[in-house]
Amino acid sequence: MRSKCILLIGIVSALFVTQGWAVPANFPAKPIQLWVGFPPGGPNDMETRALCYGASKALGKPIIVSNKPGGGGLLALELLKLEEPDGYTLANITDTPLTRTPHMMKVKFDALKDFTFLIRTTVERSTLVVQSDSPFKKFQDMIDFARKNPGKLTIGVSGYGTSRHIALEQIAKMENVKFQYVFFTGASPVLIALLGGHIMVGNMGPTAWLPHFKAGAVKPLLRWEAEPMPGVADLPSQGELYKFPAPPSNAHLIIAPKGIPKPIADKLLAALIAGTKTPQYTALAEQLSFIKNKMLSGNELNQWVEANYNLYGKLIGDLGIKAAPEK
Repeated sequence: MRSKCILLIGIVSALFVTQGWAVPANFPAKPIQLWVGFPPGGPNDMETRALCYGASKALGKPIIVSNKPGGGGLLALELLKLEEPDGYTLANITDTPLTRTPHMMKVKFDALKDFTFLIRTTVERSTLVVQSDSPFKKFQDMIDFARKNPGKLTIGVSGYGTSRHIALEQIAKMENVKFQYVFFTGASPVLIALLGGHIMVGNMGPTAWLPHFKAGAVKPLLRWEAEPMPGVADLPSQGELYKFPAPPSNAHLIIAPKGIPKPIADKLLAALIAGTKTPQYTALAEQLSFIKNKMLSGNELNQWVEANYNLYGKLIGDLGIKAAPEK
C-alpha cells in the first residue's frame, strides 16, 4: 500500500509540473522581459519604463523593456502567445488589438483564450483639437460643417480601428454625417498635420497638443472621457452630448501568456502595483494626463476585456467598419 501511495504522489507531482502548476519558490530567478507593442517614445513605452523602476525593486530582479512594434500591437500579441507561461515574458499593450482589431481582420491569436490579463494600469485621455484660428469655435460648428459639406471635413486619427476612430464613426452615424479620415501612426504626426493645415481636426491625446494650447496655437473642442481635463476649463465631454454603447477610451494593459500559475501572477501583479505608486510613475502619469483611477485586475479585468470584446464586435458590425485597405 505504501509503494502505491508513493507512486500516486509521484504521478500527481509530475502532472502538476507538466501542467505548469509547479511554482519555483525563488521566482523570479532571472530578469523578466516586458515587451512594448509599440515604437519607442510613445505613451505605452514611456509608461512601461517608468513602471519598471518600482516593479523591479519590488521583485528584486531587473525588468528588461524591449519594443516589439508592428500591426498596432498585433505582432507583440502573436509573439507573446508562443512564449512559455512562466512569468518571465510580459507585454504592455492597448486594448485595441484585443477588443477591436479581431472583429475587423483575421488575427493569429484568440484574444479571450490565449492570454492572462494582469492589470489595466491606466486610460489615456483623448480630444478633438483644431487650430486656434479655425472657424470651428465649438464642437457643434464642426458637425454643422460636416452636414453642409459631406465628406469634406478632414480628421486626423492615430490608428485605423482604434477607439478614437470608432468613436467618431458612432458620432457620424448618430448625426448622419460623413467624415474624411486621415490615419497616422501616432499623435505627433497628427499634430504636425494639424499645425501645417493638412487636416481640419486632430483626434489625439493632450500630451501632444497641450504645449501648443498654452502657446495659443490650438484649441480643443471635445474630450472623450468623462473626467475633467486639467488645465482646460469648460471643455464638453462626449458623454454629455452622446450616449455610446462602447467606451471610446484607450486603455493600457499588461498581460502574460495563458496558463501562468496564479502565485506567479499574484507576485507580478503586486510588483506592478508597487511600480504605479512611485514618484517617477506618478510624475509621468501627470505629464501624460493619464487617468490613474481606472486600474483593474483579477476577475474585474477579465470581465472588462470580455465585455468590451463583445460590445465592439457588435458595434463594428453595426457600423460596417472593415479591415483597413492595403497600402
